[in-house]
Amino acid sequence: MTEDELDPAEDMHREQDHLTLLYRHLDSLRERASGRLATTLRESGGTPQARTEREVSAVMFATRIAQLDAAENGLCFGRLDLDSGERHYIGRLGIRDEADDYEPLLLDWRAPASRPFYLATAANPEGCGGAGTSRAAAVRSPASTTRCWI
Repeated sequence: MTEDELDPAEDMHREQDHLTLLYRHLDSLRERASGRLATTLRESGGTPQARTEREVSAVMFATRIAQLDAAENGLCFGRLDLDSGERHYIGRLGIRDEADDYEPLLLDWRAPASRPFYLATAANPEGCGGAGTSRAAAVRSPASTTRCWI
């Protein structure tokens, strides 16, 4: 059975598994940034330059946490099925799998690789041969349940 012949329940299960993986990575990124922020805020003293660097680091980690929090709702909203058989998910930010040579798990919607998601038509498929599907999947993350359109 090819990917195109998957029954809808099996396809939905596969999508849910990928979305669960994305939310696990998001939670891991948030925990790492929170830990780094906490470590930075515990530091004290030092030269004026060290204090300035600490302040810049704290702002950087706080900004990253805010970005990750903002991406919680609607993390993933699309999928590209390319002629080559590759499948790419499109979302609010990019997430890479550090354990798998930084393979992209989620493409940032602003990335050039996401371009076909916005430009592909029947007349000019932009390397996306089949007609795309759009469906809603309930996604459970440890903190909440969200809806993600894919």
